[in-house]
Amino acid sequence: MTCLCGVIALLSAAKAQSIPPDSIQAPVLPFAVVAPFEEVMVVSDITEALAQGSGCTPGEVIARCREGIVYALVDGGSTHFSSTPLMHGNRQPLLSKVYYSVSRAYQSIPALHFPSGADSAYHSLLTRQELANHRFLDRMEKYLTANISDTTLFSTLKETFRFDYLVLLNQMDFIQTDDPLTKLPGGGERWCRVHYTIYDAAGTFVTGGVARSSFPKETNDMNTIVTTVFPKCADQIWRSLWLVRNFQ
Repeated sequence: MTCLCGVIALLSAAKAQSIPPDSIQAPVLPFAVVAPFEEVMVVSDITEALAQGSGCTPGEVIARCREGIVYALVDGGSTHFSSTPLMHGNRQPLLSKVYYSVSRAYQSIPALHFPSGADSAYHSLLTRQELANHRFLDRMEKYLTANISDTTLFSTLKETFRFDYLVLLNQMDFIQTDDPLTKLPGGGERWCRVHYTIYDAAGTFVTGGVARSSFPKETNDMNTIVTTVFPKCADQIWRSLWLVRNFQ
């Protein structure tokens, strides 16, 4: 299981923090609980190629996808948000509660309108051209959203965490295309896409969409994907939450 354990080393350890109910000190930054997608929600026709290129089994590739994107979020949100992952050990029952409490459906990506200058207020890992391309793709694509069917989910989570947001990762896609309209100028021919939905602690929908990053068609090494592709996807998720929180 070396392949799976490498995620922790590659992304430096997660700065996970849970806040016991009797704690009197709230986190300084807005605090989010991050729930990974289920294993069956990795949609990819390149899993075998990634397994061969990484010296892993296909199952380990999927496990690294789940862990890699979650820890990219936990590590990457530290400037504006703190967060903890619902993974492993005694958090597994809470993750099961999440899965039992949501239903999923494809729908149009919400159109968000921010005042002039809002884009530059958040220091993104993406270039201005990349952000413009993503806005274009948002108008063309749908995303897999999560609807809450059991609202006791939030009171259950509050028994363990003092949190502000619940980040639900719903699906990860790997797409290969030669269509110049769906890849960044000069970019590769593969995309990683992460479908996500964010609720506040009261159970109110905040935002959702697709975070994307392209990478070269020849890249089959999960180490490279975990360290270069997933952080860009995580950055887009935190950016969307930050913009909604500050400008809407």
